[in-house]
Amino acid sequence: MHRIALHTIQSVDNLPLIAVKATLGKHKGYFIVDTGAQICLIGDHLTDFEYEEIDFEKQDASVMGILDNETLNVTIIFVKNLKLARRNFDLGPSFVMPIQHIQDKIKKKYQILGIIGNSFLEFYEAIIDYRSKELFLNL
Repeated sequence: MHRIALHTIQSVDNLPLIAVKATLGKHKGYFIVDTGAQICLIGDHLTDFEYEEIDFEKQDASVMGILDNETLNVTIIFVKNLKLARRNFDLGPSFVMPIQHIQDKIKKKYQILGIIGNSFLEFYEAIIDYRSKELFLNL
């Protein structure tokens, strides 16, 4: 099991969110850990990171939660080499979409790169230890 520190980041409403520090290509910041998200999400403002195109027919996706159930046309890619705690992981299939609405809800000192969803957590058989603030991933 690989151990990754969890961080509590604050929303502008002072609500705590669980996140991990990450590096994706040249970008450093945080990925919010969202056990309610089925798939991972990458901000469309990010460039210069390793990924593979996934051949699929573009479809609308219903995005629920912080965006108030707006329908968006999204791209899906397979993200490689997400660095967490000095180790690279494949993030896997991820939506690429605007995330400014998420960044707007988070205090300015936290740069949000995306969301880690259940597709990643299940693949690595993740265990979230809220007491010790650690995320354990099975390699």
